[in-house]
Amino acid sequence: MNLIILLVVIFIIVLLIGIILILYNNAPVILGQDGGVIIRNNECTIQANPPPDLSFNQCCVIFGNPTNTKYLSSLNLVVSPIAIPYLDVCSGFCLGGYDKKVGKCVDFGPNVDSGQQQFDACSNASKPDGCDGVSRAVAISQTQLLFPSSATNLLCPSTVPCAIF
Repeated sequence: MNLIILLVVIFIIVLLIGIILILYNNAPVILGQDGGVIIRNNECTIQANPPPDLSFNQCCVIFGNPTNTKYLSSLNLVVSPIAIPYLDVCSGFCLGGYDKKVGKCVDFGPNVDSGQQQFDACSNASKPDGCDGVSRAVAISQTQLLFPSSATNLLCPSTVPCAIF
């Protein structure tokens, strides 16, 4: 009898902890048709439909080490499974950096039009408008979303077949 009471108390405590964690994270929760809990979120999705699929592209070798990054030629970006702030990446097209106060590049160098076009394309593809996150994914590799990692292919001088990471 004492064992049953103890198990019921433990179950209630675990249930309360679960409810507190859900409320603490402030995530909208709904019950699925089968009674399971589905947590909705506002994650960023890829704007391109269909998204560029880099599944068969080789992986970049950076400083002599194979990585899980790939080169997305259409946006002139190295992409990876880790999301970093999109302006940190897109400002790589700005020769003199990005001025957050003004919201523009300081200098694009001698080829202003090309730099501006590449910055705009990067920003338009990866800016997380209306969704949560620091960047929107710009490509996919099998089931892995890929986010902008660095501007141009400077950090992807050579490639090798991808290993399983």
